[in-house]
Amino acid sequence: MRSAAGAHSLGREFFVDQELFAREQANIFARSWLLLGRSSDWERANSFATMEIGGQPVVVVRSADGILRGFHNVCRHRGATVVDGEKGCLEKGLMTCPYHAWSYDLTGQLIGAPNMASVENFQRANYRLQPFHIQTAHGFVFGNLSDQPPELASALKTVESHLKDWGVAELALGARLEYQVRANWKLLFENYSECYHCPTVHPALNRLTPYKGSDNESQDGPILGGPMNLADGIATMSTTGKLAGCPIPGLDSKQLRSVYYFTVFPSFFFSFHPDYLLIHRLEPQRVDATRVICEFLFHPAVLSDASFDPSGAVEFWDMTNRQDWEVCERVQSGARSTAFAPGPLSNLESIVAAFDRHYRKVMKV
Repeated sequence: MRSAAGAHSLGREFFVDQELFAREQANIFARSWLLLGRSSDWERANSFATMEIGGQPVVVVRSADGILRGFHNVCRHRGATVVDGEKGCLEKGLMTCPYHAWSYDLTGQLIGAPNMASVENFQRANYRLQPFHIQTAHGFVFGNLSDQPPELASALKTVESHLKDWGVAELALGARLEYQVRANWKLLFENYSECYHCPTVHPALNRLTPYKGSDNESQDGPILGGPMNLADGIATMSTTGKLAGCPIPGLDSKQLRSVYYFTVFPSFFFSFHPDYLLIHRLEPQRVDATRVICEFLFHPAVLSDASFDPSGAVEFWDMTNRQDWEVCERVQSGARSTAFAPGPLSNLESIVAAFDRHYRKVMKV
């Protein structure tokens, strides 16, 4: 039975306090395994992608030996950002700082430092780029800035069986959406965690998966969520309710009649559909702004079919996402008011209460 156990929503300071946001960056995002992308995003040798983790600039590269490595994107000379651009290919396999031309290979070793040979006791080996932890699982790339991060497998344990059942390691990118949402990252987590709002905000979604037809597999900890039942005659979440691709091979009858929604604290959501996997990846930018990247992964046999058209799924979720972002932005706007006060949660918001509990536990607030 679902229960919010008399819980109330978070107070306004959790959505508007810049100092608290900075603490979240240091205590949550800089210490957690964050989803950075798919391994195929770094398909070629010398490819790179830059991003921020816990508010800190980093770069992930694939060297000629095929190994993915992560580095703080900060020159060891005067601290300038070394690699520009969001993604691309590094010419000659070098990361060269545009300030004083210190150059690093893709293992992080300093190999060029102009005019430093005459500096007493200077040794290039002492000035490697600072690394951070990179691991791959199920075709995903994860990063963690902690000195001694927990095992990635333990962080994914709750959804491990779903990742295997959907053969996620073999799935490939079929479409991608990106948004800038004017709302705190926690509001997006809370919104995704309940369908109390679905009849009002998402009438199209509610026709495909009626809002009371759901269950919770995981109700405590960093991974929360469970399945929603597809309505009769509906095959998947799309504008028509028809499959956007072929069903994922090997799914059982229940999996083919459900969509499984999971939040993975603190940076992404998994939505397992009968014919695709949808990922929402969140990158907090400010206390009131979050970048969201949505990726649709399909079975490779579908992608090789010239008639494949993912638009039904993509257009459906683009509409649904925009509806969600609008109400999240409404709450963010309301949080600016001193009249904003925590309200009681419905039992349909039990996972919102569970998210808030876990957040408070991690932040010790």
